[in-house]
Amino acid sequence: MRLNVSPDGSPVLPFAQGGFGTPSGKCEFGAETLEYTPPIESRHGDPELNKRFPLEMISSKNDDSMNSTFGNREAVGSSDRGVLHIHETDCEARGIRSGDRVRTFNDRGSLILTADVDGAVPPE
Repeated sequence: MRLNVSPDGSPVLPFAQGGFGTPSGKCEFGAETLEYTPPIESRHGDPELNKRFPLEMISSKNDDSMNSTFGNREAVGSSDRGVLHIHETDCEARGIRSGDRVRTFNDRGSLILTADVDGAVPPE
């Protein structure tokens, strides 16, 4: 059954003129009261962890998947699967070359990837 929330066809904008239950009548996020705490495993987090694990891994968006629902990509044959983009300076310090299989890890787990020294990321 159709729900007629706007019989004249105009868009439904319930708060267009305000009407929120706040002192201003507007949507208030209250972000001024929030304090930022950097993730403990980031370069701005725990200094001891940063000494042990000086590189920070950032997982980029994939064009053909969005979450674990599409995680089994073996059959797809994606050529960019399992690539670690790493700066030349960081490779030299670790004896890594493009094409090498490398193990990236921290206390939570590990991952085997193929190194790609391509200048896509800045050095440590």
